Amino acid sequence: MAGEVALALVLLAGAGLLWKSLRNLTTWDLGFRTENLLTLRLDLRSQRYADPESRARFGRQIAEELGRLPGAASVTLWGPSMLGRATWVIEARNEGAADDPANLVMSSRHSVNPGALANLGIALRRGRDFNWNDDARAPLVAIVSESTARAEWPGQDPIGKRFRALRLPGWATVVGVAADARHRQRIDLTDAANGVPPGGLGPQRDVYFPYLQLPNPALVVAVRTRGEAVGVTSALRAAIHRLDPALPVYDVASLQDRLARQERGSRVLATIAGAFAVLALALAALGLYGVLAHAVARRTPEIGVRRALGASARSVLGLVIREGLAPAAAGAGAGLAAALFLTRGISSLLYGLTPADPEVFAAIGAALLAVAAAASVLPARRAMRVDPMVAIRGDGRC
Repeated sequence: MAGEVALALVLLAGAGLLWKSLRNLTTWDLGFRTENLLTLRLDLRSQRYADPESRARFGRQIAEELGRLPGAASVTLWGPSMLGRATWVIEARNEGAADDPANLVMSSRHSVNPGALANLGIALRRGRDFNWNDDARAPLVAIVSESTARAEWPGQDPIGKRFRALRLPGWATVVGVAADARHRQRIDLTDAANGVPPGGLGPQRDVYFPYLQLPNPALVVAVRTRGEAVGVTSALRAAIHRLDPALPVYDVASLQDRLARQERGSRVLATIAGAFAVLALALAALGLYGVLAHAVARRTPEIGVRRALGASARSVLGLVIREGLAPAAAGAGAGLAAALFLTRGISSLLYGLTPADPEVFAAIGAALLAVAAAASVLPARRAMRVDPMVAIRGDGRC
């Protein structure tokens, strides 16, 4: 019986940690607004958009055309990664740093249109936003996140500082500092299997460039709708096809749906662990009930003698419950030690808590003892109803 309780506690601990981690992830502030945001992909790798100038021109046309749709509150050009899942990274160094690989700072790269950060709700802490004059004829400029600014220029004012990176056409000048946001995928089970924690390693660093200066062929369009996004989809496709009938529009989905799909694997894993934990808990409760019922039945004469000698029904009830809780407490202690050791194996799946989270372990310990007490009540109530004279004669049953 103690072994069943220990096993149940280990499974409950794993399930509880996974569910709390999932709750932390789903309530995690990404740093930008995700509601009513319809996203789609456009592939500009055709011959028509072979040069950067044609891609930049088309991007501006897209922003203007979609901005006139009745259901569109704002239009954001974003590339090359999808919102909520940054995959393109640059290694940059500032102008004052020596040309040494140790001085390179890795940051996620984004190409955006003017007003994109405001459209998404990413606050501009200092400096200015991009404008349509930040094009190929103007000097290269950038907006960096607060984490990037601290990493590149600790204790300094980043406005006016310059940096460069591989695949950039030259030195970029910082014109603004934006609030930190989370553009990486919140959790990836493949990364977790390799030991990468949810949200990536350390604080995310982002660098934003004007889309007109770095027009990537992989273009993501995000339209903030005034109502349900479904009603805007057909109008959005029609507007893009008016500009280029041959351009395919694909991967259309709301950003909230994309985030939900990212979390699906973690949710399924937590659900499976929870189902096994509940099954183990039920088996432990049934085992506890069976053992106690048998013990009470065998001790009917003893209970009768106790009652005949003046023991109260309450004392008999307490005796049976205490004897039921004793193996449960022993099993809970053994299960706690095992759980503290075994749950370290899922540490890469956890966000915002440790494998020894006290809140989770306190909750499951209390729940397990409550179930053990509940499983002891029915045999205890039978013991209370024993007729002392019948029990002493040995011809009664509990």
